[in-house]
Amino acid sequence: MNMNTVTIIGVGLIGGSLAIGLKEWCGVKRIIGVGRSAASLEQMGKIVDSHGNRVIDELGIDAAYGVREAEMVILALPVSSIIETAGMIAGYLPAGCIVTDVGSTKSEIVRTLTPLIRQNGGLFIGAHPLAGSHNRGPESADKGLFQNAVCVVTPITPLPEETDQNACKVVKDMWAKVGARVMEMPPQVHDMIVAATSHLPHIIAAVLADAARGEGEQIIPLIASGFLDTTRVAQGDAMMWKDICLTNQESIVTMLERFRYVLDEWEQTIRDGDWDRLEKMLETAGEWRKNVGHVCPV
Repeated sequence: MNMNTVTIIGVGLIGGSLAIGLKEWCGVKRIIGVGRSAASLEQMGKIVDSHGNRVIDELGIDAAYGVREAEMVILALPVSSIIETAGMIAGYLPAGCIVTDVGSTKSEIVRTLTPLIRQNGGLFIGAHPLAGSHNRGPESADKGLFQNAVCVVTPITPLPEETDQNACKVVKDMWAKVGARVMEMPPQVHDMIVAATSHLPHIIAAVLADAARGEGEQIIPLIASGFLDTTRVAQGDAMMWKDICLTNQESIVTMLERFRYVLDEWEQTIRDGDWDRLEKMLETAGEWRKNVGHVCPV
């Protein structure tokens, strides 16, 4: 990457894991970590590489001050905080600074931040690493978190200038060096796809858990692994998922409408007692899921 100073705002699981990779695999000499509290800064300071060396060189809670010398700024924050934080730091960015993020929805972020950062002399390139863990916080940072994970880079299209193209290449190279499989696509396409593969499944899992809850405690002894596996993601952070729905509302509503249409077909098939058709539908869905399981690395 050929960078001396990178600032990471929000050094939790994603930001902390990326910090280790930047030091070990990208040759970044100095990492500045920005957190919200003394407690979070203390945890950031404990992140070490595989040799036991601290990876965060400087710590602070003043985001504007933390970006003044950065060649790259990484907004490793919840979706709801990314745009607000970018507005706070935009006027303090050095000329030519590359700003990127790790948000799981992209259209609103890219649409808002691309002109904002450009107006202040920097360049914004959106990104979304599809990696995570049940564990949270900087104490769970793991340099292997992104190994073979997909990272989608979502620049505004078309990229208007050569400087933007170079910035996009830098961001893609960074994710490749920390082990991710990098894809590039328009932010709107990204948001529709993750609405289908991530956001809709979470909502369905939550609805299923809520529907079962309404049946009372009598059902609990009969809950087995199938129900638990299907509803596992419903345990996710409610605030985070509210923010995802808020920032990807249109795509999620579209996918809910499609799901409702397909669900109505299944319901009608069962009401009609068309058992041959139902068997075929189950076989088709099961075969598709089996094939996806062979293709996906996770």
